[in-house]
Amino acid sequence: MGLNQIPDAEWTKFLPAQLNSKCSKVLATLSLEENQNYNRCKKAILDYNQFTPQSYLKAFSTLQRERAKILECLRTDKRNISTTSFSLKK
Repeated sequence: MGLNQIPDAEWTKFLPAQLNSKCSKVLATLSLEENQNYNRCKKAILDYNQFTPQSYLKAFSTLQRERAKILECLRTDKRNISTTSFSLKK
């Protein structure tokens, strides 16, 4: 949010639009005062999902590896398709 020059105090206004239904339900359990505190909202969501720095890093690393595998498959398939279409033109 700092990128868009939004003051920290206003972050909670934009938070619900970025969350899935489970996380939105977590916010619904908080008081109005707690909902206006970004750090409290963040802690409640992280606690509910049982995220720790280690589990988040593991999940992020797994996603990055999966993404790399998918991209490699796409590159390989693209080469195969290019070769096949070239050989069909001859």
